[in-house]
Amino acid sequence: MRMLFLFALGLAIGAFAAVTVADGLRRRDAYPRGVMNVMAHHLGRLQAALRAGQCPAAATAHALARLDAVSAEIDDAFPDPMRHDTQFRSYAGRLHEALAPAANAADCTTLAPRVARVADACDACHRDYR
Repeated sequence: MRMLFLFALGLAIGAFAAVTVADGLRRRDAYPRGVMNVMAHHLGRLQAALRAGQCPAAATAHALARLDAVSAEIDDAFPDPMRHDTQFRSYAGRLHEALAPAANAADCTTLAPRVARVADACDACHRDYR
């Protein structure tokens, strides 16, 4: 009986420790995931506006400004090994380069290729780092 009690106690302590470690690992990745989710949201809004053929300058400028602001957080969001990885920094630079001309798109015809360039920059990085 004593062995069964100790086994059950060890199992309970092990389960508690596993849940605690898993929660800590999940929280560690919350900021990078949050940055990527916010960027995906704003890019999705731009793509939806393009699909609908409604690209009012004020709405697209707001989404582009948010994308640009959040993309500046990429360097801070990821751990040191990735921050110093030249390929990762190159992908982040391509994203910034793609966002710069997109900011002054006035209508859907000028916005479409610029949003496609931003999406391509995101996809290129995600192919290697996701």
